[in-house]
Formats: sequence, C-alpha cells, structure tokens
Amino acid sequence: MARKFCNKPFFIGIACLIIGLWTAPYFILGEDAHMRIHDNLDSNIAWYKVLKESGQLFAPGEAPIGQIINGELKRNAFYTEFYAMIALFMVFPPVIAYGLSQLITRLLAFIGMYLLLKDFIVKDERAWFIQIGTALTFSLIPFGLRGC
Repeated sequence: MARKFCNKPFFIGIACLIIGLWTAPYFILGEDAHMRIHDNLDSNIAWYKVLKESGQLFAPGEAPIGQIINGELKRNAFYTEFYAMIALFMVFPPVIAYGLSQLITRLLAFIGMYLLLKDFIVKDERAWFIQIGTALTFSLIPFGLRGC
C-alpha cells in the first residue's frame, strides 16, 4: 500500500503543487504580495501598464507615448506587441499578470530541467527522485520578468 505513493508521477504532481503554492501569494494577496523590485517594479511592470493605458499597443513604431516625457518617447522603445508578457498584462491586472508569468515560467523551468536531466544528465531510471528534486529546486530560484 505504501508503494502506491512512491512513484514518479505522484512526485511530479507534488512538485507542480509546490510551484503552485510558491506563486499563490500573487493570486491570494494581490497587491499586498511580496515582489522582487529589481527589473520589476522599477521598470517592466510600469512599462506594461503605460503601454496598456496609452492604447498604443499596435501603433506604428514612431507613435508617441503621451504618459512618458510628454510624448517624446516613441512606441518602438517598448517590447513588441507579440511578446507574451504584453499579452498577459493586456488581459489581466498587473499583479495577476505577474503571478501568471511567474507560474508559467517556473512550470516550464521545471519541465525543461526535468527532461534535460532525464534524457542527458542522470539517465538512470532509478534516479527519478534526484531528477524531480533538482528540477524543482531549479524552478524555484529567483529571477525577474526579463527571464520570461
């Protein structure tokens, strides 16, 4: 009976649950959640919010963004409209969009590292616990929005 919980899919599910819990404060606490300031609150999130509120998402590159430097800043100074983070910030409020970006990026980091370890580094089928644990640890390291 105890062997039932000691398998690879169960621990992959536990790892995904841990990643979900790691990002849950953004969805539960909203604006009261802790965020790393570096590359987030000082620039990126503000840029996404200004771009959303300016209505210039699909504007030509030379279109002025009126909220910054009295319109001297042009649209081409921002990320392209096809950048996935822009899409998240256009659809969701800033904190939810940030939380979703963290969740997506951390899940992809977990899956990518797990597959890398499984296929190329730790190929032993009996070492699945090391593969999952290392991938989970990798997915929880801090990074900014530019890592997305």
